[in-house]
Amino acid sequence: PDKQRMWVEIARQQLASSETFPTQALPHVVISWIPYMDRLAGLIGCQPLPWRLLLRPLLLWKVATGPMTGAVYRLHGPGESARAEQTVRSLPRMHQLRELLTHVGLHFWCWPYSMLHRSAVWRSSSTIL
Repeated sequence: PDKQRMWVEIARQQLASSETFPTQALPHVVISWIPYMDRLAGLIGCQPLPWRLLLRPLLLWKVATGPMTGAVYRLHGPGESARAEQTVRSLPRMHQLRELLTHVGLHFWCWPYSMLHRSAVWRSSSTIL
């Protein structure tokens, strides 16, 4: 991108960082790495594709319950490899089923609330960047 667009993006990221990590001293060098990696993967085209994961439920389960690693971004798109799938399948489970159900349940109830009450401050990683 051109310089002006990069400076706008830098300013936006600094604002988001100062809101996310208000106790950090300037310059804000701490970032939420999963949203950051998702954004980069979206630009590159290697973000995991949910519809393809739905066709492979065991792999979806490992992605949902396992640790977030770089191998997840090698499942689809540029750099796709069978080795990445083997890596994801061999990782230990990090989350229990009850944790996932709680997470999904919270989103199920919070999302409609945020739509009904526009004054509520709800942000997702996609709106920050």
